[in-house]
Amino acid sequence: TDNTKVGKDNGGQQLNLHRLVMDPTTGEAGNIWISRYAMINQASRIIEAATIIDVTGQEAVVNDILGQAYALRAFAQFELFQYFTPDYLDASGLSVPAVDFVVTVENLPRNTVNEVLSLIDTDLTTSASLLDNSKTDNKFVTNNFITALRARIALFSGDYPGALGFANQLIAAY
Repeated sequence: TDNTKVGKDNGGQQLNLHRLVMDPTTGEAGNIWISRYAMINQASRIIEAATIIDVTGQEAVVNDILGQAYALRAFAQFELFQYFTPDYLDASGLSVPAVDFVVTVENLPRNTVNEVLSLIDTDLTTSASLLDNSKTDNKFVTNNFITALRARIALFSGDYPGALGFANQLIAAY
């Protein structure tokens, strides 16, 4: 169900990380935590800055940039969810801090699985409403990216009919 697979010439490198199993003695867990929250913070800074700058005449470009920022923030939040949530199917179980604002020095509490998934869904919905639907360049976030991410989220959260529906949308598109 993953987007990647281990190559035939792989000598065993990163197998545990690929399987979402982390060894706390290697530093990988800290690197994922730091880099994904940095990505969330950078996206949040873009989103916040867009509310205070004059974008007259550039609304379409700014909306597309904002759409990408919301989607990337959701993606980073989902990656944290994947690695640091003990039970994806326990809606009231603890997950990671759900962040949709610029963090400076706050020490944030963990949120529930349901709260994290709700934040991700809100960001993806906002993203889909802002993205330029005519763009298909796979170097940028597109609506197909959002659909693929929704499929993965549905799969991890046990919504198998939803995962199938999203996957079928992508299959039909290609």
